[in-house]
Amino acid sequence: MAFTVTATQGFELHRCVCKDEVIRLPGDPGVAYTRNEMLYRSTTAGSSGLFIKVGEGQAAPIGIVTKSVTMAGSSTAFQLPIDPAGDAASPTMLHVQSLVPHGTPIYKVAINGYFDETVVTYSAASVYIEETTGHGTDDYPNGALVYVYEGPGAGEMGVVDDYDHTGGAVSLLLQLHRKFNATLTTSSKLIVLSNDAAANSGISQFGRADNQDHNEIETDDGYDDGDWMIYGDWEEVRRLLAIGQLPVIQASTIII
Repeated sequence: MAFTVTATQGFELHRCVCKDEVIRLPGDPGVAYTRNEMLYRSTTAGSSGLFIKVGEGQAAPIGIVTKSVTMAGSSTAFQLPIDPAGDAASPTMLHVQSLVPHGTPIYKVAINGYFDETVVTYSAASVYIEETTGHGTDDYPNGALVYVYEGPGAGEMGVVDDYDHTGGAVSLLLQLHRKFNATLTTSSKLIVLSNDAAANSGISQFGRADNQDHNEIETDDGYDDGDWMIYGDWEEVRRLLAIGQLPVIQASTIII
C-alpha cells in the first residue's frame, strides 16, 4: 500500500508560535550541549539534518539550549510518543527555546515530492536501510526526515546521515543518525523527504521548501532556499507527517 496524503484546504492555520516557546529537536549523537548555547541546523557531513552548536562564521542561530545534556549514541533510537511529563529524561532530544518571533503563524499543509520506499535490508547495529529504488546519486537525501508508515517500525521517524548510491556496504544505502526502536523488515515501508536536487538536500525541521500550489508543499524543490520552512516540535512534526502533512512558517520570518 502506498503512502496516503490527507488533503488540506490550502495552507490551513495550525497554531501560532508561543512566547518563549520550547521545542524538541534532534541532537548529534554523543555530543554534549550546554544550557544557553545557540543552535543552528546543520547541512554538513556527519550531522546533516541535526542541530549543532553555533560557532564563529556559522549560520544564524534558530534557538537556545534550555538544559545541559549529553546526547546518547546512535545505538539509542529517537523517542517514541510518550507522556510529556516523562520527556525530560529523553537522551535524544534537545530542549530548545525557539528564536522564531512570538505570534508567528504556523500552517499545516499537504506534502508532495517525497520518496516512497520499501525496506530491502535493515541493520540496527550499523544503522542503515537498503532501499528498493533509491535516489539519484550519493548524498542527495542527506539530512532528510524518514517516516515509517507501514509494517514494523510504523509511526517512527528518523533523520538521514548519509546516502551511498553505490560503493557502500550495500547499494542504495540510507545511513541514519540513529537506529529505530523496532527492527525494520521487508514489510516496512517509509517515505524520505528529499528533493534530490543536490547533495545534502533532504528536508527536515527548519529545512526550507517551496509550495507546489496553494494546497501542497513541494519537498523536491527549493534545495533549502524555498519560501517555507518546516517548523515544530519533533512530536508535532511526526503527528502531522503521519497523515502526509507538515507544519510550516514563512522562511522570511527567520533567516538561516
